[in-house]
Amino acid sequence: MTTIRQLAPDVTIFSAPFSRFGLFKIGARATALGVTNTTGTPAKDVIIVSPIAASPEIEAALVGLGTVKYLVAPDREHHLQLEDYAKRYPEAKIIGVEGLPEKHPNLTFFKVFGNKAYDHVTEIGWENEVEAVYFPGHGNKELALFHKPSSTLVEADLLFNLPPIEQYSKSGGYSTGGMLSSLSPFAKLKADSKFHQWFNVNVLCKDKVSFKASLAQVDKWPFQRIVPCHGDVIEQNAKGIWQTAFSGITQ
Repeated sequence: MTTIRQLAPDVTIFSAPFSRFGLFKIGARATALGVTNTTGTPAKDVIIVSPIAASPEIEAALVGLGTVKYLVAPDREHHLQLEDYAKRYPEAKIIGVEGLPEKHPNLTFFKVFGNKAYDHVTEIGWENEVEAVYFPGHGNKELALFHKPSSTLVEADLLFNLPPIEQYSKSGGYSTGGMLSSLSPFAKLKADSKFHQWFNVNVLCKDKVSFKASLAQVDKWPFQRIVPCHGDVIEQNAKGIWQTAFSGITQ
């Protein structure tokens, strides 16, 4: 069951249950970002970041937001619904990261970050309101997006903020009890935890120099909110939490 919530005039999130390996509850989230229509009409163009399984309620909500023009798979993990969404929104530009075209040979990608064959694509169409930073030094090849009108950073597996309370709010709630919950390493992935700092350095980061360079670009963004794919949205001290989480890489 999906929880749909508007965070800002052009930021809507779709939060749902999801268990890693079918055991560890980490939640799933798609984010819809509205940007100015390229034709100049009042209706917004919509960017869907990390699409989750479609449903009538999600489709109805998207209709109310505008026209879906961009589908973004922000890393090598959050791409499983791309083909379904591409069928539903055939005019949408598909944006991904290196490695995804090989996993989806039937899709036509507009831009693939990290793939030199797409270097000629210098503009996607959202540049006035959205900026992107690619993290080739991350194990999953992450793409972070900054929605300038709402000061919102959207990311997939760069920063977790568990437990996923909102994502389980319509399915009986998230239980912190039980052996699996207590033993799961994911249970410790609170954004501002010491464990997350260790996890970033020793698990997620595969090239510290490259990762640090990407972080330096993100640090220029004046974001005030972080929307992760896994765990609750961060509305307070977002930039401070982000900087602390990656301090083991930047220092």
